[in-house]
Amino acid sequence: MTVVFLVALESELDAAAVDAPVVFSGVGKVNAAMATVAAIRDYQPRMLINLGTAGGKGLVSKQMYCVDKVVQGDMDASPLGFERFQTPFESGTALELVGLDAGFPFATCYTADRFVTADDYGVASCLFDMECFAIAKVCRDLGVEFHAVKFVTDGGDDEASDDWEANLRIARDNLTSLAQRIIANL
Repeated sequence: MTVVFLVALESELDAAAVDAPVVFSGVGKVNAAMATVAAIRDYQPRMLINLGTAGGKGLVSKQMYCVDKVVQGDMDASPLGFERFQTPFESGTALELVGLDAGFPFATCYTADRFVTADDYGVASCLFDMECFAIAKVCRDLGVEFHAVKFVTDGGDDEASDDWEANLRIARDNLTSLAQRIIANL
């Protein structure tokens, strides 16, 4: 089975230690969507797995979470009568995912083109990232199985940027180890 790992930054995964294609997308939804389309075109994978770092509200720091639902966290067309987080003229506000059975708890991921330092989603617990929704939507539309696992580096609060930097090496080691386990179990 062809599996491709899609990761935003080289600082989040040691690609040389993973015996599978790894694509680095860069940060943000546009970069992620473009990289996803290119990865599907170039590798024709049966499965694409997004690994990366995330902020987390109400979640344990320095722990991995499987994403089971992803929301476009910066979509707000409510003045036009749509629900907050709903893409206009599309149904629903979230994409439901079949979570990867990697032995980690599940969480909803809110994707936005900003680094979250204050909660404005109004939910008790969630992940915050900058790529997952875009990748999930491209995979869904192109018929590629998609999974995501995020390592919580920070609490999406005033200390988020310092915490992200401080925990990035731990995240890289854990995400690289996970990618190796996934490939070994295929």
